[in-house]
Amino acid sequence: MDALKYLLKNKNLYIQMINLLETNRGEIIFSGDEGVLIREKNSGICMLTANSAENGEKILENLEDGQVFTIYEDFMIDYVKEKYKLKRVLACAQFLYLEKNYFEINSPLKIRVLDENYIDLVLEHYHTVPDYWYIESRIKQGAILGGFLNEKLCGFIGIHDEGSIGMLEIFEEYRRNGFAEVLEKYMINEILKCGKIPFTHVFLDNEPSIKLQNKLGLKVCEEKIFWLS
Repeated sequence: MDALKYLLKNKNLYIQMINLLETNRGEIIFSGDEGVLIREKNSGICMLTANSAENGEKILENLEDGQVFTIYEDFMIDYVKEKYKLKRVLACAQFLYLEKNYFEINSPLKIRVLDENYIDLVLEHYHTVPDYWYIESRIKQGAILGGFLNEKLCGFIGIHDEGSIGMLEIFEEYRRNGFAEVLEKYMINEILKCGKIPFTHVFLDNEPSIKLQNKLGLKVCEEKIFWLS
């Protein structure tokens, strides 16, 4: 079966895999009635969906290495962890903005693309992927936006390699001013301008972020997504 045909059976769930294929940033490793395996060309992130554990193992037979995985079925967690010697498993809820309307933004915050002068400052505050190369590559791609108050950076938000909104951080002294909401609204608007569906992955224990997604009207997928590294 064609990969896109398989994934479009549940477009909301597989939005990040669909985005990669539509923008030619995903390499198809396996596609069939059993499931789909693709690899993001820049980061090497592998994304797997399978209709059974047996077929999932079959799909991975010829994939010799993998450092980071997104998988869509919990029955594949233990097998992927053991086969690729991975230690970290993070369960996420996936939220999508399915509206066509742009957000109106009224805020003193000035938002602009960050340049390489801000790499160290981003790393100082963002700890989920504390990797200099990754942050540098995202900044060089123009994928991290900063919010400035009186020309002073007070927070940032970005787009990950696979297309999800993330890296949302507000510096402690600027919190409780609604700046996280402003930054996410701005990023959603930018994605809508590109004709794409904005989406984000939120750790299940991140209650403030879950509340923010609900406030902004994003819809949550029933299924969980699992990041392994």
